[in-house]
Amino acid sequence: MTGIVQRDEAIKAGAEGSITVAVLGRKLVIPPDNKSIAELAPKENARLRSELEPADKDLIIIGFGKDPGRALAGALAAVLSLQKA
Repeated sequence: MTGIVQRDEAIKAGAEGSITVAVLGRKLVIPPDNKSIAELAPKENARLRSELEPADKDLIIIGFGKDPGRALAGALAAVLSLQKA
């Protein structure tokens, strides 16, 4: 998984983009190169962990944009694209 398909679907649905975060073992990482969020953005790493309490092999998809409704629609479209794979 690269997260690119999810980003593209989010944009098609009206978001400005999306970020896919995978949980591998005890780490939050960004595919496809699995860079650690703890190293890239420690504050966001702590926030995602405390608010979502992710477990191993979970995915977190964050849609973003200036319009909250479009960001949400983008995130949902990105999630639905996972069923096609």
